[in-house]
Amino acid sequence: MSRLRRDHRALVAGIGATLLALSLLVWPAAGATAQLETPDRNDTKVGVNANYYQLKNPDSGLCLTLYNGNAFDGAPLVVMPCAQGGKPMSWAFSAGNAGNLSTQADPSRCADVLNGVTADGTSVLDWSCGSINPNQQWTLTNGGRLLSGLSGGWCLSIYGDNPTPGTIVVLMSCLNEGGSASPSPAPSSSPSPSPSGAGDYAKWVIS
Repeated sequence: MSRLRRDHRALVAGIGATLLALSLLVWPAAGATAQLETPDRNDTKVGVNANYYQLKNPDSGLCLTLYNGNAFDGAPLVVMPCAQGGKPMSWAFSAGNAGNLSTQADPSRCADVLNGVTADGTSVLDWSCGSINPNQQWTLTNGGRLLSGLSGGWCLSIYGDNPTPGTIVVLMSCLNEGGSASPSPAPSSSPSPSPSGAGDYAKWVIS
């Protein structure tokens, strides 16, 4: 065998041994499984949070949502039929049943009292979440009130006690809410919509 042929065979054998060594380094051992990175299900930046839910007003049967699903500073919050569903109607507190109330449509946005004004009828809007901002702090009480973090006892309510889809929500004194003192109308043979003020439109339940 010529020297040239011996050198060629030695070179081929060397390359083969190198490839075999590399394959043993990168190929998983028998029975091993690939370790895939598991996403954090609590990372609201990717819109995945097991604690999102609807906030429903029982007397109207309507749920809190973003108007037309719009998420931007100043977007109105309204009530719409709960069956509409979707991320604009899904909400999460930052801690249990309290803290910032953010929307799944954009978890960086929260329910905010306009300019922090504590007066009956102040608009509650969508706004960029702040770390600790009383305008954006809410507590769902045992009595079903969405109590604002602003001092003075202010609650989230459907404007004008109007159980019509698309009605905005506003801030109202919790002392002024709790249902109408007027007697219920006499039963009728044909059903009719509940009149304005006939229900408790400042009560909210998780659904």
